[in-house]
Amino acid sequence: GGGAIVVLAPLPKPAVEAQIQERQIDFRNSVVAIRSGDAHVKEDLERVAVPSAQAVLVLANADTEEEDADSRTLRVLLTLYSQGWPKAENATLVVECCLVRNQRLFHSLARRTMQVLSIQDFVGELLAESSRENGLSSIMHLTLGFEGDEFYLAEIEGLSGWTFSELLF
Repeated sequence: GGGAIVVLAPLPKPAVEAQIQERQIDFRNSVVAIRSGDAHVKEDLERVAVPSAQAVLVLANADTEEEDADSRTLRVLLTLYSQGWPKAENATLVVECCLVRNQRLFHSLARRTMQVLSIQDFVGELLAESSRENGLSSIMHLTLGFEGDEFYLAEIEGLSGWTFSELLF
């Protein structure tokens, strides 16, 4: 398991490294390179090999208003679209959209497989379904809540790098 992961952020490299260490992210034997730059600048995207990437994730800036975050994401999508990136045949683009009303606009800029994710949309659909289906809110509480749950972690020899899908089959 593992691969190459490149993080492009508008923050200095040491700040991004500190944030990653704070979160204690397990990259599962992947090599992580951090570069400072702007995701809407063509040269910065070239520096992190976006043209040949197999997967590109564009995350919203959580420190800004939703409209501003979507505006920034749109600038990134326009840069990718104008360059025809990523160019890899089976490349996937995953984009975080803060406002549901912007999803159609984001989808219109897709040249390849693109998934537009919106937490707002998911939560809204979940609430609507909970109001229609008796007991759904209880199931969601049991599924997503932590009350009475315990997790036990153990190292199991020979499984390093496997995905859950691989383990099932």
